[in-house]
Amino acid sequence: MPADTDHHTAFIAGLRQLATFLEANPEVPVPRHSTSIAYFPERTADAEMCAEIDRITALCGSKIDPGSLTHDHYGTTLCFGPIRYEAFAVLANARARHDAFVSYQGCITPNAKTEPLPVIHYRCCTCNGTGVNGDNQTCPDCDGIGIDLGA
Repeated sequence: MPADTDHHTAFIAGLRQLATFLEANPEVPVPRHSTSIAYFPERTADAEMCAEIDRITALCGSKIDPGSLTHDHYGTTLCFGPIRYEAFAVLANARARHDAFVSYQGCITPNAKTEPLPVIHYRCCTCNGTGVNGDNQTCPDCDGIGIDLGA
């Protein structure tokens, strides 16, 4: 799919303006790690999106990233130092998994109370909560308090 010439030109001009600004203002921090500029093709059938990524891969002289396929993404990356140009198609299986995951959003609301939860004590299973064993000795599992202390 050919690039929108006006947007393409404006995007490149914006990158140059950013580079000029950062170069002129070295006190302005930049990201400590790599930064990605990501392109995602228009959502269509998987085969069409993959064809678009293949076209971009050929233009960039790069390769399809085989690691992305394990997540049902199809993409390529071209690096310029710490800046990466990425073009990825999110395939139908990945979108379906994401849709299923977010379908529960808003259905469960955590309890907003700030009160601490009550501590629940369980009766010692060895002495049945009496604190003494069958020999009338202090229960070794609960130290005689009748409450299971856990291991």
